[in-house]
Amino acid sequence: MRIALVGGTVIDGTGASASAKTTVVIEGSKIAEVTQQTQFSQDVKVFDVSGKTVMPGLIDTHVHFGVWFQWLISQQAVPLSYLMAKTALHMRRALETGVTTARDLGGLEVGFVQAQSDGLIPGPRLHTGLVIIQATNGLTDIMPGVGGTITPQGLTAFLPGLPSPWADGVAGVRAKVREVLRFGAQVVKVANNAVPWSKTYLRPDRPLFTLEEMEAIVDEAHRAGAKVCCHVVGYESTQATIEALKAGVDLLDHAPLLDDECIEEMVKRKTWYCPMFSIIEFHAHRNPDLSVRPIAAKAFELTRESFRKALEAGVRVCMGTDQAIETGWQGNEMAIMAENGMTPMQSIVTSTLAGAQCMGMDGLVGSLEVGKEADLLVVDGETLKDLRTLADPKNLFLVMQAGKPVSGPLAAEFSYQVPENLNLLPVRPTKRAW
Repeated sequence: MRIALVGGTVIDGTGASASAKTTVVIEGSKIAEVTQQTQFSQDVKVFDVSGKTVMPGLIDTHVHFGVWFQWLISQQAVPLSYLMAKTALHMRRALETGVTTARDLGGLEVGFVQAQSDGLIPGPRLHTGLVIIQATNGLTDIMPGVGGTITPQGLTAFLPGLPSPWADGVAGVRAKVREVLRFGAQVVKVANNAVPWSKTYLRPDRPLFTLEEMEAIVDEAHRAGAKVCCHVVGYESTQATIEALKAGVDLLDHAPLLDDECIEEMVKRKTWYCPMFSIIEFHAHRNPDLSVRPIAAKAFELTRESFRKALEAGVRVCMGTDQAIETGWQGNEMAIMAENGMTPMQSIVTSTLAGAQCMGMDGLVGSLEVGKEADLLVVDGETLKDLRTLADPKNLFLVMQAGKPVSGPLAAEFSYQVPENLNLLPVRPTKRAW
């Protein structure tokens, strides 16, 4: 049966002007029409969404649904199954608050991706990088008694399905990329420096890998058809950033300090940029460690300057929040981008179609175009006038994924749909066919 959402203001995610009093027709999991038609035959279920905004589901290209699995030793007070349940909860909450597609860049075992795809766990469509590849003494490799507020993971086992993140030397990093991909990663995540507030006497801005190591990581990933996302957060030096760019990474995460050389390389190489204002804002205002706040505040101002420069130069930008525990960060991120050089429409495209392009999923999701999956939001309010309406789940009249209602008041008006292809029998091992 077809479904018609009639009379709303449609923002299709492509950057085209909003279309008032427009109808989106859904058949099965797909968008069948975007039309001005308002009258339909009796076999079409019609829902009046007049006065509301219809737009693509949000795409968050940088989340951490299972962040605790990166330092499992610090979670020993609770059973592993409890942590699994929390991870599933955060996936469901993200979907219910408008994130229909996401990329997890550290901590999420591939079983969660498979479970979501098979309908066992509600959540965004997922890609995972499994772990953050880093050098010894890297981003999360903190030894006990030497500083740091995170219990170290270096002396403990990892969640089954997650390889250790550390690798050194050209041969070592090649092997690590192969291992991560063997464990099921769809994308490779690497960290080329620490964080500005690192509790260490060592220079946190320094590159963690040599240029040769970074080149090997990128080459090995690209040989397999996987993209490389690189964490760089230096705010006094761009050395780690420029070396990552010259090595050919596909995306820079954070990158608060971008000089002219960095911008030139990003434009030339068509590198994606994910600034993640919201997480820096959190550290600047709400981090319980008060010593972090002034450093983060400086990083926030640097990010604003770099973001504006990147926009003016035509750098490709996608939206990410770097967390998945609290809800509403996506709307906040979009609003901050609009306050720092983007138009509201550009911010929406950045958080929908651009995210899909960055993840290589734009043939499937990211815009309300005929033939794509019906991942969409019906928002109670004028989103273009106030992007922060997307930060409050109460404004979501309907969240839909693949043509199925997920949450919102309108979801209750749909008939119950049994999940398809739901295999509840024990999974039996099968011989891998090559």
